Amino acid sequence: MTGSNFTTFIFLHILLVLILASESKSQSFSTDDIICQPQQRLALLHFKQEFTISNDVYNDMECKMQFGSASSFYPKITTWNASTDCCTWDGVTCDRFSGDVIGLDLGCSKLQGTIHSNSTLFHIPHLRSLNLAFNDFGYSQLPPEIGRFASTLTHLNLSSSLFSGYLPLEISHLSKLVSLDLASNHFDSIHPQFLSKLFRNVTHLRELSLRYVTISSTLPSNLSSSLTSLDLSSTDLHGELPDDIFNLLKLQKLDLSSNALTGSLSEVNRKGDSILVYSNITGLQRLEHLDLSYNLFEGAIPSWFSLLTSSKEIRLQSNMLSGVIPPGLFNLSSLEVLDLSENKLEGTIPSVFKLPLMQELMLNDNQLVGQLELLDEDRIPRSFLQLVNISYLALANNYFSGVWRLDMLLSSHTNLQGLDLSYSGLSVVTTNCNHYVNPEFYVLKLASCNLTSFPEFLRSAEKLSNLDLSHNNILGELPSWTRETWIESLSTLDLSYNFITGLHRIPWKFLMELNLRSNMIDEPFPLSICKMNFIQILDLSNNNLKGTIPNCFGHFKEGLAMVDLGNNAFHGTFPRISGCERLGELNLNKNQLHGKLPRSLAKCYALEVLDVGNNQFDDEFPHWLATLPKLQVLVLRSNSFHGSITRSRGTDFQFSKLRILDLSQNKFSGTLPSMYFSNLEAMMTVSEEESEEKYSKSPMGYNIYYHTVVVMKGRSYDLVRILTTFTTIDLSDNIFEGSIPDIIGSLKSLKVLNLSHNSLTGHIPYALGSLSIIESLDLSWNQLVGEIPQQLTALTFLAVLNLSQNHLAGRVPQERQFNTFDRNSYLGNLELCGFPLPRKCKNNHETEQNSVQTEGDHDTESGFTWNVVVLGYGCGTLLGLVMGYLMLSTGRPKWFNAIADAAEHMVNTRKKKEKICIKWEISI
Repeated sequence: MTGSNFTTFIFLHILLVLILASESKSQSFSTDDIICQPQQRLALLHFKQEFTISNDVYNDMECKMQFGSASSFYPKITTWNASTDCCTWDGVTCDRFSGDVIGLDLGCSKLQGTIHSNSTLFHIPHLRSLNLAFNDFGYSQLPPEIGRFASTLTHLNLSSSLFSGYLPLEISHLSKLVSLDLASNHFDSIHPQFLSKLFRNVTHLRELSLRYVTISSTLPSNLSSSLTSLDLSSTDLHGELPDDIFNLLKLQKLDLSSNALTGSLSEVNRKGDSILVYSNITGLQRLEHLDLSYNLFEGAIPSWFSLLTSSKEIRLQSNMLSGVIPPGLFNLSSLEVLDLSENKLEGTIPSVFKLPLMQELMLNDNQLVGQLELLDEDRIPRSFLQLVNISYLALANNYFSGVWRLDMLLSSHTNLQGLDLSYSGLSVVTTNCNHYVNPEFYVLKLASCNLTSFPEFLRSAEKLSNLDLSHNNILGELPSWTRETWIESLSTLDLSYNFITGLHRIPWKFLMELNLRSNMIDEPFPLSICKMNFIQILDLSNNNLKGTIPNCFGHFKEGLAMVDLGNNAFHGTFPRISGCERLGELNLNKNQLHGKLPRSLAKCYALEVLDVGNNQFDDEFPHWLATLPKLQVLVLRSNSFHGSITRSRGTDFQFSKLRILDLSQNKFSGTLPSMYFSNLEAMMTVSEEESEEKYSKSPMGYNIYYHTVVVMKGRSYDLVRILTTFTTIDLSDNIFEGSIPDIIGSLKSLKVLNLSHNSLTGHIPYALGSLSIIESLDLSWNQLVGEIPQQLTALTFLAVLNLSQNHLAGRVPQERQFNTFDRNSYLGNLELCGFPLPRKCKNNHETEQNSVQTEGDHDTESGFTWNVVVLGYGCGTLLGLVMGYLMLSTGRPKWFNAIADAAEHMVNTRKKKEKICIKWEISI
C-alpha cells in the first residue's frame, strides 16, 4: 500500500468512526429523553398563571388569515401540566442536550393579561426564540426587562398583541437578533435614534417589521446590510428615500407603503441617464417584493425597474406617477403581481408582452389609451393570450377603446377570479352561451361597459361577493336564480343606472352594500331589507318605490352608514329610528312623507348629511339637531316647516360643521338666525385645498360618496358627489323679516347665498363684501333700501347677482365683476341708475359722492334725462311732448322706467337667461 493510499484509508476510517459516534449520540438524546430544567419548568407554570384565556373574535380572525385553519390557534398553555416534562408542552422547545428552554411559541394562543417587569418569563435565561403574536396584553407596556435576553434571543415576534406606551430602548441591546416583528401595536411614536441604534447594534438583523407602528421621521440611512426583509409600511415615514436604498445586496422584500414619502423614483440610485448605469446594483436583481404604494412619489417610473429580474411582486399603487409605463416591466418573466393603479400614467400598454407567471395585473385609474380588442381568436392581442395564469385583471377608469367578448375571455382564462373593466372605455358583449366560470370567481365590475343583458355565467359563480353592473342598459327583472345562488356569498351589489323593473325580494344574508339607484323599480318597500343584519350602504333612490316605509326599517342595524330613499313615491310618516349610531347620511328628498321629523334622529351621532327636502313634513325648526357633532348638510327645502328659528340653549356644537343649509320654500318667520350664523365655524375659513376636488364620502366604502340636491338659479342640481369646499345657505321663499345680519360677512368660505323672496328690510350690509369667494348672491324680492355697497365690487368670483325687486337707490357700481352683470340683476329698483340700466345718473360729482355708501343718503335726481328726448324723437313730436310733460310733472318717471324695464326684459330674457345659466353651470 502506497503512502498516498494509506493516508486515504486512515482518513476514511476516522470519518466513519465519527459518523457512527454522532449517530449513537443522537439516538441517546431522543426527544423522549430530554428533561426540562426544574427551575425553568416552574417559571413557565408561574407565567401561565399570569394570564386568562381570551375569546377575542378579532384576533381569531387575524390568526385564521395567517394560518388558514382553527387548528393553528388555540390556548396552548392549557396543555401545560406540572406532572409532565415541560419540553413536551405545546409551544415549548428545549435544547436537545441541556434541556434548557430555548423556544417559546405562544402566537395565537388567546392569552389575555399583562407582562409585568417581575414576570417569570425573564427567568428563562437561554431563550432564543419568543413568539407572543396575536394575543391580548391589554395595551400594557412592554417591560424593559426584555433586554435580559441580549446575549441569546435571535427571534422576537410581538406583532398584533395590543402593547402600548413607549418602546423600550433595551430592544436595541438584543444584539443577536435575526428577526424582529413588532407590527400592529400601539407603541408611542418611536424616536428616530431608536432605529439608528438598532441598526448599529444588531448587525445580523435579517427581518424587521414595524408595520403600523408610528415612526414619524425620515427613513434612516444606516440600514443594516444584512437585511433580507424590511416592512415599514404605515409608519408615518416622510421625506425622500435614501440614495442607496437599493444597494442592500441581500434585500428581497421592501415594503414602505402607506406613508408620506416624496420625491422622484428616478432620482433614487441615480448616477446617469442610461439604464446601463444601474447594472452594478446587485440589490435590484435580488429584490422579489417591492411595495411603495400609497405614498407621494411623482415623476416617471424609472427605467431601472426593468432590472428587477427576480421580482415576483411590484406595487406602486396610489402615488402621483406620470409618463409612460416602461416596456421593460412587461418583460420580467418572474413577475406575479404588478399594481400600477391610481396614478397618472399615460400612453399605451405594450402591444406584445409575455408574462407567463402573472396572476394579478392592476392598471386601473390612470390615463392609459389604446385599442384593445377581444372579439374572436384572430383578433385577440397576443399579450392577453400570454396571461395564462391571470387571476385578477383590472383596467378600469382609463381611456381604452374596443369590444371584449366576455364568453371568450372566461373560456381562455380559466384561473380568472376577478375582473374590473368599469369605465375603461371598453364595451363588453356576451352571448350568454358559456356558463363556465372558475369556482373561486369572486368579483365582477363592468360598470359603463354597454352591457344589455345580465351575464348568465354568474349562475355558477357561487362564491361571488362583489358585483357592479351599474351604468349599463340592462332591462327587466333580476333573474330568479340570483336570489338563490349568492345567499351566503354576496356582499356588494351595484345595479344602479340601469332599467331594472323588479326585485320581489332580497335574500342575500351577508349583503353589506346595495345600490339600485336610478332604475325603474315599481314595487313597495322590500321588507326583506329589514332582515339584513350586515347592511351598511343602502341606495334605492330615483325609482318608483311606493307605499309606506315599514316600522321595521326604523330599527337600523348597527353598521348601517348610508340610506338614500330619495325621489320615490313613499308616503305616510317616517318611522321612529333606533340603532343609528353609525349612520352618516339619510336622504328622503322628493317623496310624499308627512308628519314630524323623528326626534330620535338626535341620537344619530355620526350623521353628516340629512336631506328631507321636497316632502310634506309639518314641524317647527329642528333645533335639537344642533347636538349632532358631524352634521355638514341640512336640507329641509319645500316642506311645511314653520315658526321662528330658535337656538337650543345649553347645547354643544350648534351646527358648527354645517356647510350646506337649505331651509327654502317653507313658512319660517321672524328674523334671520344671527345666533346660528355666528357658530357656523366650517363656513368661516377658506380651505387651503380650494383647487383640489375632494368629496364627502362615507368612511365605510372606498367609492361611496354622500349626495344631496341643491337648487341654484331656479334649477335643481343632483350632487352625486358633494365637494368638501362647497358651501351654501338658501333661506329663500320664507317669511323672514328684519335686516340682514352683518355676521353673515364672516362666513368667508360661502359660495352661494340666497335670501330672496322674503320680507327683509334695511340696507345691504357692507360686510357682505368680505365673502371673498362667493359665486352666487341672490337678495331679490325683498324690501331692501339704500345704495349697493361699493364693497361688493371686491367679490371677484361673483358670477351670478340678483338684487331685483327691492327699493335700492343710487348708482350701480361700475368696477370688476359689476361690469359683467346685465340689467336683469337690478330690475324693479326704480331709483337705481347707471350702466347697465337705462336711467343715467345726474353728474360726475354725484358719482364721487356715491362711490362710498352713506347710510340714509338717497337719490334726489329730478328725473329729467335724455331718455325723454330720445323717446320723443322716436315716437313722434306730439307723443313725445305728452309723455315728456307727464314725466316732468310727476317729478320721477317711475311708471315709465317700469314700462321700459319690462319691455327690454321681454326682449332679452330668453337670450340672457340662457347665457347666465351656461355661465353658472360652468362655474360649478
